[in-house]
Amino acid sequence: LLYYSVINAQTGKIVEQASLNTITNEQTVTTDGEVVHMTTDYHGKLDKVEKDRDEKRKNWGEIQGIKELKEGYLSHVVHKIATLMVKYNAFVVLEDLNFGFKRGRFHVEKQVYQKFEKALIDKLNYLVFKKTSTPELGGVLNAYQLTAPFTAFKDLGKQTGFLYYVPAHHTSKIDPWTGYVDWIRPRYESVEKSKSLIACFDRISYNATKDQFEFKMNVNKFREHGNIPNDLKRTEWLLCTHGEERWRASRDKSTQQWTYKSINITEEFKALLLEVFGADFGAGENLIDRIIERSDKAFYSSFLWMLGVLMSLRFTRKDANGEEIDYILSPVANAQGEFFDSRRFAEQHSPITPATYPIDADANGAYHIAKKGQMLYQNIKSCSDIAKAREQLLIKNVDWFNFIQNQ
Repeated sequence: LLYYSVINAQTGKIVEQASLNTITNEQTVTTDGEVVHMTTDYHGKLDKVEKDRDEKRKNWGEIQGIKELKEGYLSHVVHKIATLMVKYNAFVVLEDLNFGFKRGRFHVEKQVYQKFEKALIDKLNYLVFKKTSTPELGGVLNAYQLTAPFTAFKDLGKQTGFLYYVPAHHTSKIDPWTGYVDWIRPRYESVEKSKSLIACFDRISYNATKDQFEFKMNVNKFREHGNIPNDLKRTEWLLCTHGEERWRASRDKSTQQWTYKSINITEEFKALLLEVFGADFGAGENLIDRIIERSDKAFYSSFLWMLGVLMSLRFTRKDANGEEIDYILSPVANAQGEFFDSRRFAEQHSPITPATYPIDADANGAYHIAKKGQMLYQNIKSCSDIAKAREQLLIKNVDWFNFIQNQ
């Protein structure tokens, strides 16, 4: 439903992150004042209500209301975020989804994003806490005013008080360590286009020592194959087929059921190239010329499919309990030779000692929305003329890439 990531505006490190699918509240349950923590799975509740409503529509049954459940959820979420703001002396950054995009998602009953925005703005406009005494900051006579009064979404612009909006482009499928994104998204179109794309690489080789294929590229050479921004400061990348587990989902057309296939991309490339080149696929050799000598559709279709899997960052599968595991795995190493894998941080994460990097794909999106907030913070702080500070609220894609890739 919603995910938050609190980062330090100076260092950019995560200090707290969590899904808001479930809400935990303190409740006094005895006359002695015993306090217990009650957890409500709102995602599960909303999902169940949606399925019940769909079934009753089909069978002309009485439809259960979902409005009250949504409103209860939003009330808890807004309180949680307001509490985080005061706790960390924080401002809030939301993804700037245009109204048309939000309207397009209204058919999903648990989609609460726009109502959430308005509820948050209204709450922050006059923020009080019930447990705070009247004269203290945050009490009813000394409220926080952290946003301007809400009039209409079209009037919000890029900021209202402590609430900022940033473009959502390239925030979920991006490597937190290197800023790598898949601009190309290769797919088979024709033999000639496949050859043209492969020829753009500087080098494709097999590293026998590390047992991985390596694709050296300058993104400026791929302009006809992807939406590559001008003026990128970092253009050189080395993509490696490290790691044994990447996943691809496919849907059975007859049953509409999803199945998930595990892929060892190094072994997949080995099998294809051994079939084509024989026993020797040239350890250390630049394979580009040998690859583009081919002229058969089946080879290029398989090669580009594998390349697409390699360049992807986000992978999804279901565990034995049917729970979805959605993670980020980068093909690009950082300066220490390590590849980002969100599953590593998910294993370390706990409420007491939160992981300092995203623990799954949703966390990665929230983290990079927050990182765009960090970028705004630095831009505004460095602005010598406060009258021109509003110009700093506009984030261009190329500026975002240069910020995140050259930290």
